[in-house]
Amino acid sequence: MNATLKLTSTAAPLAGQLVTFRANTPLGPMVLGTALTKAAGVATLAPPALPISSTVITATSYTASFAGTSCYASSSATAPLTLVLFPVLP
Repeated sequence: MNATLKLTSTAAPLAGQLVTFRANTPLGPMVLGTALTKAAGVATLAPPALPISSTVITATSYTASFAGTSCYASSSATAPLTLVLFPVLP
């Protein structure tokens, strides 16, 4: 999952900002994790290393949220979520 933060006025990337990723499940949003934006303003949440709950499997979208700071307004965006299952290795 990726999210990009840019200034509205100049489209300049915002580096070093925390983005929270949530799966939008039928039971409500579930936090998947957080990531910092890099120099290009992109925050990437790598696949989880631990098993995920069955509730997350039912999610069809995710929301990336930036809480904002004293200088920048909060922001969020929602995108489709496709779950790709990998077999458990013995």
